[in-house]
Amino acid sequence: MVWNGVAYVNNIYGRLRALSVRTGKVLWRQRVGRRMASSPGIDPKRDILVTTSMSPGDVKVISMKTGRVKWRFRTGLTEPSPLIRNGVAYFGATNGNVYALDLDRRRPRWVFHGGAKITGSPALVGNRLFVGDYAGRVFALDARNGHVIWRGSAGSRVYGTVAVAGGRVFAPSVFSGLSALSARSG
Repeated sequence: MVWNGVAYVNNIYGRLRALSVRTGKVLWRQRVGRRMASSPGIDPKRDILVTTSMSPGDVKVISMKTGRVKWRFRTGLTEPSPLIRNGVAYFGATNGNVYALDLDRRRPRWVFHGGAKITGSPALVGNRLFVGDYAGRVFALDARNGHVIWRGSAGSRVYGTVAVAGGRVFAPSVFSGLSALSARSG
């Protein structure tokens, strides 16, 4: 992730660094986990980064300027990168939950319990949050409250981030290839 001439990069071992894009100089470094598979989300209005980890299985909110951990929220093992809009971080976890974490109140606005592992980041269009899971399902959730608008099928395990374009939701599945569902109805 790059913002205002600084690249925020983490590795699988949970080390997050801020690098000057111009000089390549390390501005700060922070250990934010032991195992990570995601990229940090960025909220420039709040001057924070949001990271998710597989181990220890939490979300850490970090100062963009100093790398200091401001606070953390326990989720369990989390692979997907968070998506941030209007002070809310949206992300899925391997426990099958999708979280809408309020970054100002430091607690979830809502948690959707899907029941199957989620390894891809959600996509957000308007007030609809789209996400796929290991049961091969694709969900359209109301981003305001987490209620299911529709659920559809990608055929098999969704492994990756869904994409939304042209009124369709594209879901990459391990054994079924790429499925295209109606963004309106699934």
